[in-house]
Amino acid sequence: MQPNYTYLITTIQYFASLGDKNYSFASQETILEHMSRKWGVRRSRRTLNRWLRVLEDAKCIRRVRRHKVIPHGGIIFHSTIIVLKRAAYQIQARLAGHFRKIGWKVPKWLKKQSHSLDNYHPPVRPPDSS
Repeated sequence: MQPNYTYLITTIQYFASLGDKNYSFASQETILEHMSRKWGVRRSRRTLNRWLRVLEDAKCIRRVRRHKVIPHGGIIFHSTIIVLKRAAYQIQARLAGHFRKIGWKVPKWLKKQSHSLDNYHPPVRPPDSS
């Protein structure tokens, strides 16, 4: 897996850990800003969507599009929920192992999920989009 995908998985896991869930509903804009600020990875929204599609095809994440139909036939779109799957946690466990091996401190939010896969919980069903 390319390092850029690891940055993306780590970013998604960070936002998921803020709510103590295995899913995140951070917007694309928020994800891009965080990746730029934290690691200096500056990419376009189109590239982000390509990366998300690659991770989805690799069964690391699942995306759930949220929208609501309004009375006059319009649609209101909300941010997409990104559910982290077991493969994403396995990648993070390897990353945390590398951190420990070279003597870096593993962040608490990363350690919580990747220290052991015994803590893995199957994905919960995201909130209903209606």
